[in-house]
Amino acid sequence: MTKPIQKKLSNPYCFLYRSLAIIKKGMNELKIGLTTITLFTFLIIGFLSNYILLLLGLFLALSTLIVLLIVKSKKGLDFMLFLILIVGIVFAFHSGLIIRNSFQKVCFISDLKNRTENKFNIKPIDLNQIEHDILQNADCFNLVTLTTIESGDSIVNLNILKSIDTCRNKPKILIIAGVHGSEPSGVYAIKEIIHKIKVENLLQFFNIQIIYALNPIGLAMYNRNNECNCDINRDYIQFKTMQSKLIKKLCYLNKYNYVLDLHEGPYNGHYFINNTSLKGLESRLTSKLKENNIIISPLLQNGIRNFLFKYQLDSPTTRLNKIMPLDNYLNSIGIENILSESNPLSNNMEHRILGHVITFDCLINSLNK
Repeated sequence: MTKPIQKKLSNPYCFLYRSLAIIKKGMNELKIGLTTITLFTFLIIGFLSNYILLLLGLFLALSTLIVLLIVKSKKGLDFMLFLILIVGIVFAFHSGLIIRNSFQKVCFISDLKNRTENKFNIKPIDLNQIEHDILQNADCFNLVTLTTIESGDSIVNLNILKSIDTCRNKPKILIIAGVHGSEPSGVYAIKEIIHKIKVENLLQFFNIQIIYALNPIGLAMYNRNNECNCDINRDYIQFKTMQSKLIKKLCYLNKYNYVLDLHEGPYNGHYFINNTSLKGLESRLTSKLKENNIIISPLLQNGIRNFLFKYQLDSPTTRLNKIMPLDNYLNSIGIENILSESNPLSNNMEHRILGHVITFDCLINSLNK
């Protein structure tokens, strides 16, 4: 009676063996379940473009791959699940982006509303006063009216400032501000940029053009969209808006070397996207912003978050949804550009303006290197 008991107790792998036998019975179901959960997670990641969810999805994908590689099942099943996992992750993620972008519209049927309340510290904008302040020191530019915009009883000129000396050998730079009416700091920054241009005699070396208020009606009504209630900066596929058509025409006629697009971002800190080949520009810009006590956007300090933010508006899915911002359009036609987004959550308008001026300054300094 004692020998069988001793034999049973002397086998240290008995419990592990039985446990593995039980697990193997449901291993196929486990693999299929893990694969399904992983794909569904990446669908949600694409829809929400969330950093924490992406980390969870990567952990699930790695865990599923380990299970597929270590625990053997039928050869055909393992290989099929491996292919489904790899291809399915890409497909599920982009499907989520398609669903997300389907909720974004370039234009809305309703009329443009005057926003009396806002959460981004928007100050009342007097377009006439701003234009007066800008043109007061813009004697080195020619003022050209591109078109007139009508909205209700209002008729507003959409103007561009062009260098008086238009030597063809100089690098051509276009500066755009006031694309979104709820982002005024770029418009205010134009006055300071023009002052810098005059003081440093930059027109001797560069051919600079400035659109200081691309969306004048939106600025006057504190609204992101234009007079037709369209988001100009999502309209560079369909070109429904007058403004996007004008930018397309200007880019074709002038063959700009660089475009600087001034906005205000959705995050607490100054954000920029550098789509230029200029060496050292990013590090120089980051250092200058910090030197002037301007908070850097958390996006720029986290590569994965920054990727998610940019990719949701610059992927094959955005083209399927017929949505494209200006910087991606400029990339597609070979024009180098910088997107500068100041911090709209800051009550310090001087800092919001300064961030744009520093971005312009760093661009010029990089070109002079």
